[in-house]
Amino acid sequence: MRIFAYLRASTNKQDALRAKQSLKDLAKQYGKQISHFYVENVSGAKLERPQLNQLIADSEIGDILLIESMDRLTRLNGDDWRILNGRLQANGIHKVVLDLPISHRRLDDNYKDDPTLDLIDTVLFEVWASMARADYEKRRERQSQGIAKIKADPKLHAQKYKGKQPNFQTYLNILEWRKVGKSYSEIEKLVNVTRATISKAIKWGNDVTASGKKPLPIYDNKNKTLVFASDTTKRTKKTNDM
Repeated sequence: MRIFAYLRASTNKQDALRAKQSLKDLAKQYGKQISHFYVENVSGAKLERPQLNQLIADSEIGDILLIESMDRLTRLNGDDWRILNGRLQANGIHKVVLDLPISHRRLDDNYKDDPTLDLIDTVLFEVWASMARADYEKRRERQSQGIAKIKADPKLHAQKYKGKQPNFQTYLNILEWRKVGKSYSEIEKLVNVTRATISKAIKWGNDVTASGKKPLPIYDNKNKTLVFASDTTKRTKKTNDM
């Protein structure tokens, strides 16, 4: 019997290795060692996963698939879960889940011939797989409701989805070069920007000027904000009044 650990996270921004030590500790608790770790960043709602497929291909009858929680193995719909579970059963792979202690019996030599192991492999794992899918669908539903709520409120939508913000420091740099007569082609090389960015910077400068905020602001690198002359005057006046 070999133990193969499967570690999964949904995206590259998440740490798939987070539970590695916990799985090693569980195996050690029963005097066992993990033969290999299969790690990947892919959604548990996808049936075809390269590392999981490799684990199944490498396994033999009696080997154990060790996971942190049921949702690390599956968030599949019913049909896809039956396909995956069928592959595991066809290869004689037993499943052990860290956060489901009753499944640990597969690691415990005292339960080697316990008839309840077959019950765990069939009925209980079906229930746990259904629960993992239900939790996934509930999360998706709540996410959709949250997005719909934001979209329905223009003010909230504007706060949440601001889009890509302009680099005002670059804009000001472009405008300074324009003041001394540099051409678009020269600014492209000097500032390493496209002609489209130069046009946006000039339009932004014109809009700021038209709004009555003269002269153009300076960029406060420490606070990452624009500071207009009027703001500086207000702050100076307030300081003098104290």
